[in-house]
Amino acid sequence: GAGGVRTEFDDIPATWPGAKQLNDLDAFIIPDFVQTELGLNVDQIWQDLLELPRVHVPKDQSGYPPIERNLGEARIVPGYHHALAQFRKGLVLPRHKVWFQDLSTSDGNDDDFLHYSYTGWQYMIAPAQCNISAMPETTHALFNGINERMPAGEKFNHGIFTLYADKEDFIDHHSDKISSFENGSWFLVIKLGNSRNFQFKDKSGKVLFDEELSAGTAIVVKSDTANVQTTHGVLRGARERGSIVLRQIKARKTW
Repeated sequence: GAGGVRTEFDDIPATWPGAKQLNDLDAFIIPDFVQTELGLNVDQIWQDLLELPRVHVPKDQSGYPPIERNLGEARIVPGYHHALAQFRKGLVLPRHKVWFQDLSTSDGNDDDFLHYSYTGWQYMIAPAQCNISAMPETTHALFNGINERMPAGEKFNHGIFTLYADKEDFIDHHSDKISSFENGSWFLVIKLGNSRNFQFKDKSGKVLFDEELSAGTAIVVKSDTANVQTTHGVLRGARERGSIVLRQIKARKTW
């Protein structure tokens, strides 16, 4: 829990079938979690996500067309969209994104948005976030199946689907920014699509884990311990790879 005090929940991922602990850290790798533990078709989850509509962006980005807010529509925002690339000095973000949320776990207005404040986040991207009900039914089933295994008060309420569209798309080593996380919460990654290497390193840069992870694998990391003690990244590799990352976000903003 928060403040370094361990709670019963701190040990829950260790009890999930097939969980492998990363060294002695609060981080676990669970192969075939979606298929074995949840009983879901991970290939169908992936295919349904690939069929989501894409936000249209002119190649020259003239006029910077704003993303219109629609909580009822899930959309893939390409990495070259100005709302993702602008603060990166013109560099194209080498991945594409869908943001979704579940407002039912906290109080507020129906048109609020959960604000996961990561490096480079801009308000102009907030309209792209949709409600979980707008995601494909297979993603909704995944979200519900995972949350059914989480204790009350610890359920995930925010998700990001990331698409690595080709072998050059990747995410460099980083630790998640936890200022908008619920204190002591976990984040959970579900791997999708083609297999690719996933790494953990300690803060000195020493590789702690470097393995090819297949679709359906879960990675569970405690935000205020293992996450800040390590970095993680997805290497360049197989064509079309993806992931869903679920978090428990406390920052709820009024639109």
